[in-house]
Amino acid sequence: MLLEEERPDITFEVVESRGAWEGLLRQVSSQYGPTRNRLNNVTLTNNTNDMRPVYQRARLLLAPSLWWEAYGRVIAEAHMNGIPTIATNRGGLPEATGNGGFLIDLPDACYSSPYKEIPSDRKLMEIINLITQLHDNEDEFNRMQAHAKEAGTRHNLEKKGKMLEKILNSIMEHKQHET
Repeated sequence: MLLEEERPDITFEVVESRGAWEGLLRQVSSQYGPTRNRLNNVTLTNNTNDMRPVYQRARLLLAPSLWWEAYGRVIAEAHMNGIPTIATNRGGLPEATGNGGFLIDLPDACYSSPYKEIPSDRKLMEIINLITQLHDNEDEFNRMQAHAKEAGTRHNLEKKGKMLEKILNSIMEHKQHET
């Protein structure tokens, strides 16, 4: 909402997961003025099993999770596609983010039921500054994209498969020597 009029060139794509976007938008917008059903800078994409087109369009992943995530699969996927991330500094998201993005701290009240606390304007401006920095500064974006790609190599399935095969072969060899 804060970027809709000030920076219409920065657009967001929200991929529905639990069908909560429109309700959330109505709830938040009503606290700041007229209740809104849509934003001009947001495209809403239905839940999908194929995220490839979404990642092809994305320049940045914003993952402000209020849940204690065990690990951020969406962050790993973004990094595998060379997409830097901005995620909350909570649960497994810092580990998933590594040096492929930025971590943001939200006030504790944001993590408490009924999850209606909105960060201060100052905190929101910190996030907006990260977004606009990556949007406007091509050198900084390229640097963070390289970090994201490097972080994504940790999730390469072929590498993981070869590591698993090596471990299993080692176990089998050890078992053969025991008999």
